[in-house]
Amino acid sequence: MLESEIGFRFGARPDGPTQEGSVTKMAGDGRANGWRSLQEAERLLRLGEPEQALRRVRLVLRRDPDHLGALELMAKALWAVGQLEEVVLCSRRLESLYPYEPGYFVTEGEALRELGRLEEARAAFRRAEETIRLAAEKADPTGEDRLTPTHAVVEVPVADGLPEPADSLAVAQPHNRKVWTV
Repeated sequence: MLESEIGFRFGARPDGPTQEGSVTKMAGDGRANGWRSLQEAERLLRLGEPEQALRRVRLVLRRDPDHLGALELMAKALWAVGQLEEVVLCSRRLESLYPYEPGYFVTEGEALRELGRLEEARAAFRRAEETIRLAAEKADPTGEDRLTPTHAVVEVPVADGLPEPADSLAVAQPHNRKVWTV
């Protein structure tokens, strides 16, 4: 499904993806329609209609298969309908377009964990931690004020209060997230 509709057209643009590439590509040929489609998809997802949200997202992705916002929304909608294999593919596509976002690796890891592919999930979580570490090194090359990945802002499941300590990043499904510093 994901592969046949947007997948493996991935990377087909010779100019490569940028965060603003989708805006410039859609300018003059329906940028407002693309923006409205994404807004409507987000609304539908919040209303519990992920299949309808997927239809809207696919409209944008047909025009621009590298649209980060649309791909992020697609991953959420795919998760909501339980298509975890497609979530993994979508997350990997996001990682290839913008490898500096640890959340993409976390999403991949969570989907893999749900699928029972624990070694692959651990590897994805390690890549997320490495992304955080590299960002910290870049922000503070001297290391004087550097935070370790366990001190970085991470998303954790919300229960009745603070989460239990964990060895790695802890995450929840997108609809049940709050940010804590640990």
